[in-house]
Amino acid sequence: RERIFANERKVDASTWQAIHKAQEQDYELCQLIVDSPKRYVTNENYGEKVVYEQSRQGIFRAFIPALLRTRFVVWYHDCLVHPGGRRLYDTLHQFFVSPNMKR
Repeated sequence: RERIFANERKVDASTWQAIHKAQEQDYELCQLIVDSPKRYVTNENYGEKVVYEQSRQGIFRAFIPALLRTRFVVWYHDCLVHPGGRRLYDTLHQFFVSPNMKR
């Protein structure tokens, strides 16, 4: 079965590099991988290996470590022209996953 990765080409190479570096340093992600190894897979984007979480629906979303969480929320908030909390969450959650992202 072909894996479906959430819009990996809509994010530029420098962002994938930043995600990769932050993931390497994220203790929380390491623990999640150890606890649920089948739920987390690695995929290469622009030469960077990035960890994805598989949803129950079979969609893979890039895992955003705590180090980058605020950066992603602020960037998407500005790009979507202040969409409101629910729309911002829905848009981010299409492509990315991060613990406590709903807050």
